[in-house]
Amino acid sequence: MAERAPGDDGLPPRPDPRTGKPFPPRAPGYTGNKSGSEDDPLRDIHDPRKPKPPSGMGPTLVWWRGSSKAGIVRYVVSLGLLLGGMAVLTLLQDGDLGFLNARFWPLWLIPIVGAYLMSNPFNIDTVSAGADWVQWSRSRLRRTNHLKTYELTKIRTSYGGGDLYLDLYDDERGMSRTFAEWHRDRRIWDLVYNGIVHSVAGGADIRPQDIGVLKLTHHPALRARAQRDKKT
Repeated sequence: MAERAPGDDGLPPRPDPRTGKPFPPRAPGYTGNKSGSEDDPLRDIHDPRKPKPPSGMGPTLVWWRGSSKAGIVRYVVSLGLLLGGMAVLTLLQDGDLGFLNARFWPLWLIPIVGAYLMSNPFNIDTVSAGADWVQWSRSRLRRTNHLKTYELTKIRTSYGGGDLYLDLYDDERGMSRTFAEWHRDRRIWDLVYNGIVHSVAGGADIRPQDIGVLKLTHHPALRARAQRDKKT
């Protein structure tokens, strides 16, 4: 199939589901690793296994798999946060760090176990994408979920726990991830964002604040959406 040029509506072309061409343009707002995967300490670059696409969907074009270091980093960060919180509380209440005394070793179980529950260090995430789908799986839980990125019906952004979330829904499923997770790989974000753009143009439910967060305010997708609304 020949590569498709942008249409009269100004939208970037939708890649062919079989070949992935033409690949979408660079999406705005990317905050992930910009120099590639070789120097990303949280990415497993030694595992050549390509994730299988969802049933009935086109081939996997790009994927990101977390390394064992990612779980260790999550655990250390969580442990540091809990220990810091305990230190602040004890200083405010007692004026010293008595819980650090060896006699109070049972108290150490609280941050040690709490950090484990918070970080789930042995859980490895894999996110993969094709021309018109994105898939997320977690190894330990053996959970897999996918969305059809050009058939999104609802798009939401929100803040929670200090993180900015992007929630996407198609007719059958939903997926909620932080922007940091969506930005694990530049190419995955490009593929997902192009699906968002076309879904917005097609009438997906999106609020003004979501449009701003996703940098769609002056995007041709809104003009295409307005023209569509006039026709209906």
